[in-house]
This record gives sequence, C-alpha cells and structure tokens, in this order.
Amino acid sequence: TEECQSHHRHLEWSQSGHPLVLKAIKKIEAHFHNSLSFATERGALFSEEKPYPEYIYSWERLHHGNGAFALRWLLVNVHPASFYKGTIEERLSGARLDLVRNVRAVDARLSDCMALSAIVCFALVFVGALALACISSLVTQPLKTVVKDMRSVARFDLDNIDALLHKGETESRRGNSFWSACKVHEVAVIREAFADMAKGLRSFSRYMDPYVVQVLVQSRQEAKLGVAKADVTIFFSDIANFTGLAESVEPARLLAVLSEYLDKMSAIIMKHDGVIGEFIGDAIMAWWNVPWELDGCHTAAGLITALEQQQRLSELRQKWCQQGLPEFHARMGLVRGTVLAGNIGSTSRMKYGLVGDS
Repeated sequence: TEECQSHHRHLEWSQSGHPLVLKAIKKIEAHFHNSLSFATERGALFSEEKPYPEYIYSWERLHHGNGAFALRWLLVNVHPASFYKGTIEERLSGARLDLVRNVRAVDARLSDCMALSAIVCFALVFVGALALACISSLVTQPLKTVVKDMRSVARFDLDNIDALLHKGETESRRGNSFWSACKVHEVAVIREAFADMAKGLRSFSRYMDPYVVQVLVQSRQEAKLGVAKADVTIFFSDIANFTGLAESVEPARLLAVLSEYLDKMSAIIMKHDGVIGEFIGDAIMAWWNVPWELDGCHTAAGLITALEQQQRLSELRQKWCQQGLPEFHARMGLVRGTVLAGNIGSTSRMKYGLVGDS
C-alpha cells in the first residue's frame, strides 16, 4: 500500500516497478550486501528520511514446491510510519503512565524506607545512649564512692574510716565480698586495694595516737626529725603496786584487766582532746596543746580527764572485786610547762614526743 493524498492504494505484482517499491527493494538489497538471496526469512527496515522515517519496509520469504519447479517468493510490504503512529503513541502514553506510577511507587517505598531507617537509627541511638548511661553508672558510681572514701582517708576522718571497715566486715560475715556489688573488675580491684590501705592506716593509728596520725596525713609531707617549743599540759599515771598485783594474779586475767583499764582510761583522754604519747607497762603518758593548740583551756581539760578517770576506775575496781580480784588504784600527776615537741629518734625510726625539764 502507498499513502497518497490521505487515502491508501493497493499495488499489484505487475506494478512492482513503482518507485516506492523499488526504493524498498534497494534498501533491503543494500542491507544484505546488494543481494536478496542473503535476506533473512523475515524482517523490517526504516526509510532514510530525516529526522523521522516516513515508511517501514518489511519482508518475508515464501517457498513452494521442490526441485527445479520450486517457487521462491520475497514479499515486500511498504507501510507509512504514520500507520503505526496511533499504536506507538498509545503504547508510549501507557509506558509514561506506567513510569509515573512506578516512580510514585518507588518514591513512596523510598519514603517508607527512610522513615523506617530514621526510626531504627533513633532506636539504636536511644539504646546506645541508655547502654552508655548504664555502663557509665556502673563505673562512675563505685569510683565516686572510692573518691569519697579516699577524701576521708586524706583527712584521716576516723568515723568514716571505721564505718567503711565496719560495713566491709559485716558483708564478709554474710559470706559476700564488700565490693562484689561493683560489676567492673578493675574498679572492684581498686576498691579492694583501697580497703586494704584503710585497714593499714587504721591499724597504724592504734600504734600511735590517731590525732598525731591525722596531723601527719593532712600535712601531705614526709615525716622528718625536728622539734619546736610548745606550752603543754602533761599527764602521767600508773597503777599502784602493780608489781605485787602482777605476782598475785594469773597472767591471762591480769592481761584482761590491764587491757580493760588502759582502754577505758585512753578513751577518756581522747574524749577531752588529749594525745596519748605512749604506754609504759601499766603507765600512761599523755599531753594537751600539741600538735594543735587548744587555746588556754588545756590544763583544765587535763584536770577533768584525771577526775573522770578516777571515777571510772572506781566503777571498774568494784566490778573486779566482785570477780575475786584485788583492788586496783591509780596514781596520777599533771604538770604544765614549756617543752620541745616534735619528731624525735633516728632518720629510719622516729616518734612524736616531748623533751624538756617539765
């Protein structure tokens, strides 16, 4: 068929010399190296008009019979491209609609994925922050406790140190480690080491007056030999006829009585801000106004201490007599004067004491 003046005209086989048909045959021959014998069974080509082709050339081979009388036909059809325009435009329009729908679907899916990703990211951040807060709490809370206890030791706050050690002993009696509540091993090790240090300092304070130890710790300096003049009130006491009493009482019972006596007397001295210098057998040496000053009332504190000790000893003596023990009496003396107070001894072994005529 040939498009001509808005209508179609059918060309018979005898009219194959029409220029449009010849042009189509030449196009097909050129495509197959100028020989129709190489043409495929069927196919189609576009005409060469620019920018858009005006015709579509299609062909198909037909075979009939065999041998010398076989017939071989090559049917060539020429169709104007506008013949397919409506179908192509419909398909393109449908393709565009499908593309728009697919793009919208992809956009919707992408929006859903982005929203889901945002929710997942927020959840992960929240969970991570919560986990970090928990881990931080596990680490910082025990460390804060350690820092608080260390500051108590730095001040040599005996009340806090005793409370700390008492809590540890209570947990130990229950069969649990005092530091087992700490989930971080390294922090637990630090707390254990600190507890051991606190025990050592507390034990050290029992060999020396705790107030002297407190001054030594708070000074943050290494102990050195040295003395300075000081106005002090000095206290001495001992048990009268202690040698005879020691010979008449069993050693175990004598040690129990002596320990109770020294414990009660020491508590009274410390109650009135006195410093226990040393125990010499049954004798006690103590003083007031060093290593820190007590204004002018330190002599009165010494007198009050001696009176309270005599009262307490009277109560102990009555109890011991009921237990079949002999009577215990104590001799006490006070003196006030200027002495040299400080660290005395050698560079490797020293103690805090007093030197002077007083």
